[in-house]
Amino acid sequence: MAAFRSSDLLQTNFAAGEIDSEMQHRTDVGAYSAALGSLINFMPRLHGGVRTKPGTIYHQTIVGNAKLFPFVFSETQAYIMAFSNGRLDIFYEDGTVAQSNISAPWNTAQFPKIRLVQAGDVAIICHPDVVTRKLTRVSSNSFTLATFAFDGTTTDQGNNVFTTLKHVPFYRFESSTITMTPGSSGVAASHTLTASSAVFVAGHVGTRFRHKGKQMRVTAVGGTTTATVVNEIALTDTTATTDWDEEVFSSVRGYPGCVAFHDQRLCFGGSASKRSGLWLSKTGQFFNFDAGEQLDNEAIWSGVDDDRVQEVRHLLSHGHLQIFCDDTEAFVPETATKPISPENFAIRSQTRYGILEEVAPEILDEGTIYAQRYGKGIREYMFTDITQRYNSDLVSVLDASIIDTPVSMTSVPASPDRPEMYTYIVNTDGSMAVLHSLRAEKIVAWCRWNSPSGDSYKQVINVLGRVFILVQRTISSSAVYYLEEVSYDTVLESAKLASGSNAVTFTGMAHLNGEAVHAVTGNIAPIGTGTVAGGSVTFSETSTNPHIGLYENATFTTLPIEFTQDPARTAIRRKRVAQAVIGVKDGIAVRASSAGELQIWNVTSDFSLDPVAKTQKLRVFPTGYNDDATVSVTASVPVPITVLSLAYRIAY
Repeated sequence: MAAFRSSDLLQTNFAAGEIDSEMQHRTDVGAYSAALGSLINFMPRLHGGVRTKPGTIYHQTIVGNAKLFPFVFSETQAYIMAFSNGRLDIFYEDGTVAQSNISAPWNTAQFPKIRLVQAGDVAIICHPDVVTRKLTRVSSNSFTLATFAFDGTTTDQGNNVFTTLKHVPFYRFESSTITMTPGSSGVAASHTLTASSAVFVAGHVGTRFRHKGKQMRVTAVGGTTTATVVNEIALTDTTATTDWDEEVFSSVRGYPGCVAFHDQRLCFGGSASKRSGLWLSKTGQFFNFDAGEQLDNEAIWSGVDDDRVQEVRHLLSHGHLQIFCDDTEAFVPETATKPISPENFAIRSQTRYGILEEVAPEILDEGTIYAQRYGKGIREYMFTDITQRYNSDLVSVLDASIIDTPVSMTSVPASPDRPEMYTYIVNTDGSMAVLHSLRAEKIVAWCRWNSPSGDSYKQVINVLGRVFILVQRTISSSAVYYLEEVSYDTVLESAKLASGSNAVTFTGMAHLNGEAVHAVTGNIAPIGTGTVAGGSVTFSETSTNPHIGLYENATFTTLPIEFTQDPARTAIRRKRVAQAVIGVKDGIAVRASSAGELQIWNVTSDFSLDPVAKTQKLRVFPTGYNDDATVSVTASVPVPITVLSLAYRIAY
């Protein structure tokens, strides 16, 4: 019989977070020693420990599934926009209503393709199948939603005849051999425009055409080859010509698919009829897309040239104008001495991964992260000064399974009181993948968030460093949608700060009717559980102003143990965690279950006294043999807990 051996191990760094199950015996990977096999509802910290994730504060009930966007007017005044089926609701940061039930043209099925960019008191909202809209903040509690209108110039045509030329972009969609013949050259004269082949459809009413560069507007369609038009400027002649084109954006050709502000220009990309198109306004004139005389400040039009037709899905201004397509990533080069102009404008394709349609790219430190096409990876798009090119590296390579067709993503930069930089990614299945990254320390760490009771995260946004989540919960057997804010003041979800001194019964919890909830005093001492009925809940212990909400256990599991000095022997043998010592912070204790799991509990049973925050080491004795000798740690009581180290003795 082989002799039993034992080895002691110490893990003081969990900064690599969770790694994929397919890498859980890869001791040759540098991150292995600082990684975990799973990290659920714990979050990696800057100094190497892991902490139970923050909770969420309930703010507002949303009428249904929604698409969230931030609207930041100033550092002191910001809003959350919630687009739902046929309506727009706008909330202040505290969740109170700024303006509700604004009539909106978008339905739920169109959410994946809604794009928005905001500057000052105006937001431009795009969808390829819906007329572009402009949302304007009129006052602190008043917004207007109107059709996007291109600038127009009133032109004196003589004899007291004035017409308005709209500064819209034009393009030749039809065959270059088709001719157009106008019936009259007179200004504002109504006449018949005749095409040599089928061109016109009923939807062309209101659309502008050009004959040798001169605008006319369709007022009626007589058939596929004839339309009644009104000249908006005197035509040069009435001869048949192939020198004609039509307005780019219309009900016939579709509308912009994405939008950005860059270099004092408004940029549109990717319409239904011109998927690879890119249109830039005149400098400083966001609603003027007249290409003019090709001066440096004139509007620009181009296409993403490649070996196939690219669909421009997202635009982002970050150093350069970054262009994300279904099959490629590109940018528009420029320098401080040579800003974008018609003369030097160019599009440079860089990498060939493609972006997921539904999720907008996010600025993360010096780079841009985006969800790769087909939704199985997160990449970072980063410009390199040496090569003057962009690279697109996979940042989810160590935990590929954590990304599953994302639907929403946002990044929150570090702050003086929170040095960690986190990116929140909502998956289709309702889970949340969270990335902790720090470039200077080469930290790329993943963890998972699971909501209680099978509830689902739906959307996530960042508003001035505050993270808001749309959560679908099942309350009293019905699906409801709540706007909640991530908060380090509690570990509970959908929580509210109850009002009452030395009380056992608290009201104001109607949003959790029928649910078993927890109460925590000062986010440290758990009071117990109760079931909400009629908006009221009663606990067995008295408390003052507790947080009341839902709780889901936090847990992490170590990686399989393979000793490098004798990997073959330890891989073959069954192993047992004979003893474990956990280094913890914030006055908690642990106990071992029969399955070898370390259960984290509050240190005191006297709920009138908060435990003293301190760092301590706690010794436990798990039992049982298994193949990998992993240790699971679970925080099963709703208190904040930071794990700093884990030492254990392995018998094999």
